[in-house]
Amino acid sequence: MGSDWQKSSYCAQGTNCVELARVRKGVSIREGEDPDVILGASAAALQVLIRGGQAGQVRGDVGNSTVVTNGPR
Repeated sequence: MGSDWQKSSYCAQGTNCVELARVRKGVSIREGEDPDVILGASAAALQVLIRGGQAGQVRGDVGNSTVVTNGPR
């Protein structure tokens, strides 16, 4: 199933970007540098993640990277 991927508005022209696509049961999420790894989430779960990031409540280790948000940008 082909998807229309949209890059994050925080992404410049690079490939290290979060990309989202609508699918039948929610959204697919991938990172531009590794497009073969795709996560699925319901729209409600993605909304919780985004709101948590905006509030500075998301923190964790992802592979060799650490994800830390400091609230709205």
